[in-house]
Amino acid sequence: MATTNSGGVREGIASIFDTDLYKLTMQCAVLKHFPAEHVSYNFTNRTTHMKFNRAAFTWLQNQVKLLGDIRATTDEIDWLGATCPYLGADYLAYLKQYRFKVAEQVDLSFNPVHGSSEGDGQLGEISIRVHGLWVGTILYEIPLLSLCSEAYFKFVDKDWNHNGQMEKAEHKGCQLLESGCSFSEFGSRRRRDYHTHDLVMQGLLQAKKKGEKGGWPGKFTGTSNVHFAKKYGVLPIGTVAHEWTMGIAALSGKYDHANEEALRRWTMTFGRGVLSIALTDTFGTPSFLKAFVKPAPKDGEDATSNSSTEDWSTDSYATIFTGVRQDSGNPLDFIQMMKTFYDGRGIKGSKTIVFSDSLTVDRCIEYKQATEAAGLTPSFGVGTYFTNDFWHLSVNDKSVPMNIVIKLAEVNGKSTVKLSDDRGKNMGPSKLVDEVKHNLGYTDKSLVEGDEAHRWDAAAPWARDMDYLAAFAAAYTPAVRHELRPAGTREQMEEAADGRCRAVYYCTSAGEHVSAVHHWKDPPARREGRSEEDGPRGVVGANVRILLDEDQGGFHEVFLSSSSRECWERIEQYAGSTPTVVLLESQQLQSGKGADEDPAIAFLRSLATDVQGARYQHHVIPFVILPAASKIADIPPSSETATDYLNAGAVETLRSPLKPEDLSRLVGHVKEELRPRADLIGVTMARNLADSIRDTSHPGKPSHRPDKTILPARLRYINSAVQWWGFPAHEMSMDELTCATLFMVEHVLKAPELAEYRISRSDIMGLLLATRRQYKHEREVHYHNWRHAVDVTQSIYIFLVNIGVCPPVESSTRRATERTSLERVLTPLDGLILLVSAIGHDVGHPGVNNAFLVACNHPLAQLYNDKSVLENYHCAAYTQLLRRHWPSLTKIANFRSSMISNILATDMQRHFEYMATLGELKKKHADGKQNLDQWADKDREHARELMMALLMKAADISNVARPFAVSSEWAKVLISEFARQGELEQELGIPTCLFGGPPNKDDVLSAAQSQKGFMNLFGFPLFQGISEIIPSVACSVETLQVNQATWEQKIQEEKERRGSEGKDAPLTFSSVGRNEINKAETMHHRSEPAVMPLPSAPSSPSKRDHNPTAASRRSSKDVALEHMHSFPSSRRGSKDESLTTILVRSHATSNATQPSSAATSADTNVAGEGESRRPPAVPSSPTAGGLRESRSRSRLRGLKFWRKKSGLGGERGSESS
Repeated sequence: MATTNSGGVREGIASIFDTDLYKLTMQCAVLKHFPAEHVSYNFTNRTTHMKFNRAAFTWLQNQVKLLGDIRATTDEIDWLGATCPYLGADYLAYLKQYRFKVAEQVDLSFNPVHGSSEGDGQLGEISIRVHGLWVGTILYEIPLLSLCSEAYFKFVDKDWNHNGQMEKAEHKGCQLLESGCSFSEFGSRRRRDYHTHDLVMQGLLQAKKKGEKGGWPGKFTGTSNVHFAKKYGVLPIGTVAHEWTMGIAALSGKYDHANEEALRRWTMTFGRGVLSIALTDTFGTPSFLKAFVKPAPKDGEDATSNSSTEDWSTDSYATIFTGVRQDSGNPLDFIQMMKTFYDGRGIKGSKTIVFSDSLTVDRCIEYKQATEAAGLTPSFGVGTYFTNDFWHLSVNDKSVPMNIVIKLAEVNGKSTVKLSDDRGKNMGPSKLVDEVKHNLGYTDKSLVEGDEAHRWDAAAPWARDMDYLAAFAAAYTPAVRHELRPAGTREQMEEAADGRCRAVYYCTSAGEHVSAVHHWKDPPARREGRSEEDGPRGVVGANVRILLDEDQGGFHEVFLSSSSRECWERIEQYAGSTPTVVLLESQQLQSGKGADEDPAIAFLRSLATDVQGARYQHHVIPFVILPAASKIADIPPSSETATDYLNAGAVETLRSPLKPEDLSRLVGHVKEELRPRADLIGVTMARNLADSIRDTSHPGKPSHRPDKTILPARLRYINSAVQWWGFPAHEMSMDELTCATLFMVEHVLKAPELAEYRISRSDIMGLLLATRRQYKHEREVHYHNWRHAVDVTQSIYIFLVNIGVCPPVESSTRRATERTSLERVLTPLDGLILLVSAIGHDVGHPGVNNAFLVACNHPLAQLYNDKSVLENYHCAAYTQLLRRHWPSLTKIANFRSSMISNILATDMQRHFEYMATLGELKKKHADGKQNLDQWADKDREHARELMMALLMKAADISNVARPFAVSSEWAKVLISEFARQGELEQELGIPTCLFGGPPNKDDVLSAAQSQKGFMNLFGFPLFQGISEIIPSVACSVETLQVNQATWEQKIQEEKERRGSEGKDAPLTFSSVGRNEINKAETMHHRSEPAVMPLPSAPSSPSKRDHNPTAASRRSSKDVALEHMHSFPSSRRGSKDESLTTILVRSHATSNATQPSSAATSADTNVAGEGESRRPPAVPSSPTAGGLRESRSRSRLRGLKFWRKKSGLGGERGSESS
């Protein structure tokens, strides 16, 4: 019973009526139909990182004991009988004598976390099991849950108070009432405490008075809590919960008939039209609707009657029930489903949908509008948002409610199952769940709000202020989705990437029992005075820390145990809601045992069987950790040992103690395994951007410091390699690349002019690591990842050093040269802005091009109106990182506009605009006006901005100008990324968004020809043109010429190889005919915009006052789709009007007179670099001497078209088309 604490605040459970009405109505039905059935309930804390302490458990124990003293008073029974007459005299008599038998029915225990200090502050997990007769135990759920929540926030999270709770509830109530919402209070289960609940009720009643006085259209209908309904004279609200149908299904074992049986017995208990809001999602709404159309019993009909008898009414349950309750899944989809259902059955009259899942004011208003638009009546049961909405007092962050449940687990010894409309809410033994899914034809659907453990986090997208971006994320509905399997939603899209991946670590080396859960915010402490690898415990602790570190393993939670049983249980728990990595320690080397005697092998084989049998709802990915070599014998584990584990089902073997390279492989496997479906690529990008804009927290110091962990000799090599044009990016780890970037940033900052912008090495490293985290892993995105970002940054760095914008390198033997007048326009600050821009120029890249996003109607494409979609996103996302990590930079007057200009310049759709303005600048410079003092300030500013943009463009495609060994490696990974996009397009069933179609990764000839063609059309003109105004970058032109000759040699060698082997060359290119060239030229001109006059001054096309859309310009989607079918040999489906890639193609059936051998292949074939684009025109400005065409019949102003089935389709560069 409720008590009063030292502050005079009431706490605990006030009455047996301090519960939700649906528990009483179900108890009434159970008393009638199942009075002798035995059940058990289990408690689950889905917020596993929120641990109870010993003091909380002690208080909870005492409060649970006090439940035995609670009983219904005569006054309460009389009030209930008058208010809820449908309960009947028999039930009221039963309730009057009802008592909680706590000692017999409740098992309550506290399980300390291993290593937690003893005393009141000792952390642990609470276990609750309720068992007994169903009718006698059904009322425990609500009081136990509310007591658990109250205990946690009374003794663990205490940084809050009750101030303002009444006013907050009143404000929310007023918003709902003014908006016309009909709502009730549903917050008993997870309330902060009794006093909060009381304050909320008072606030809502104040809002009700204001609404009545103001004539507002909304209505406060009551509360689910029977005690507060009586106390404040409002209606108790509620009908039924999943428990009713779950229990009936378990008893009968007939899951396909359970919904109908539950509806029938409910109707026979209370009568037609009484308590007639049906809960649809116990086994998925589609399964429920099959039962909802069945004929309902007449009033007074025996509940055991067979539904096929003739004397049943023709009225279906759907007709006699007032409506339905939506408690999981996508509410907007549910609205349309119910509208279609009712319309299809010809059911007239407004039916009601009651929404009750994670509601807020904004969601209520949104669902109200959608429901009314569908011709249905909305109502809302708002719970946790009312009774547990708090912020911490000392820091400005959310005091997050616990996500705790008590669910029916067994009936008469038979396990129960719940499937829901969100697979994250499914429950039951995996094998039984799979059987029921199969029997019902149930299809998994993903969480609407992500992991259930984080349902009410402050980061929940719909709880944000950035509604306009969150709306884009929520609105993502590709046009092709109806052709696919049921789609997942936002958090499900990138399960591992959003920090929701967990690990189970089976530790056999500790030498003692170990059992602990470590959260990423609370990793195991380092052992003072001990080496990181001193003894097994030290090694394991170090391994767990590296797994949890956001810059290394990035795991959300690691469960560590030496008990195989505990590990199995935890896998079962984790895999029901998140992807789970299983790490199994092997002791085979130390023990001398054979593989078959190693417990890790037996565990692994059983786990592999379960994984292959699809037992788990989410991915389970097993790895084996092999011990380090014996310090005595120095014998490493043999290759045969590793093979044993791989054969048993391990994805890979790792070496303990875990090193960064081990983590990179582990995370790479996980990322590859968890790659999102095509329709879910990049779905969280808009939401993440909204999150970052709202984030005002100050970043802490990085715990991972690559500059301190990499050996000094290796660091010296990295710092030396940064000075080479042949920078070997592919030979370096991600940590090494990060250190290379650190060196470059610190070197540029040595300029005296930049003293005021210097920050500490730790802060620079924090920015670099935060930026690196925003790039996808290279197993997810092969090209546009952190490696590419650092490579582009290093190109910029070389340019700056050669130009003399940054201080000379101490060890450099390069002779200083006189800077030209144009080079002197660039300042050290410009150099810093360029370098910083390069670091984040592709941040968040999803590995597909703009055309793909436009074709899928992606939220970002909508947000940026199909123009420079990814480039705009990179700018916005990176700006937020800089705002938090390097605020002094973002305060520079022109910093943001310059950075935006630089990054947008990497959109190759605008390549020829830049080339045209470059020509104007060269002309003006060559006309004798080399003295920039004679130029107007505006012209000098335009020249500066243009040169920065051109340097960024050159750096972005600089890999074609690297020494051949480096350049060819980049070509390989670019082809892999394009091939991956081709797979996604095929999965979606859309035309390709890559010119020439997806590439064949094994076609050397195709790759060589495309590289040569790209250099001819884009590389040479750009680098040659830049070198004429910035001579310091001329080295790149020389390397381009060497690479061109090398690729030409490769082409000839491949042709000769194919010819000598006597094989057909289906992927070798033949020249197109004149007719095809004419068609292509016509198609190209149709898609061109009107020619825009160029300013006489050398203004950059990226200047803010330059409007590329001023001339009439057709949508990229419309142009591309029109021409995709009008040109038979083109497979262009990019929905982009640009012509970046030059394609040499033939029709599917070759003309007999047309050469088909490799000897007739065209020599110039281009896969464009950067975003798919349509040039306004190919400039006629001079090009490099090596830029020539070998066949006049293939000349189309420098443009050709690839064969149909071939090619390195797409583009490269910042956006990678």
